[in-house]
Amino acid sequence: MKFELFKDVILKVDVPRYKLKKGDIVTVVEVYPKTIKHNEHYACEIFSILGKSLGVCTLGVDQIESIKEDFVYIASARKLKKAS
Repeated sequence: MKFELFKDVILKVDVPRYKLKKGDIVTVVEVYPKTIKHNEHYACEIFSILGKSLGVCTLGVDQIESIKEDFVYIASARKLKKAS
């Protein structure tokens, strides 16, 4: 398993279907191993900055990367829609 369960990962690409942008942080919640037909992929939960779950998406191993301790990251916030 390349990415651990319940660890945050960073998007390497935009994912328009889920309104996600490169650099967004999601949490791995399920691992789907490689099969004959499919590469390893992951169910990732999307959270708001306040910790509210916004949904779950499926991402390929080539769409996410680990957060590395030897790098410095700057978190940011962007509005998707007004909360109801």
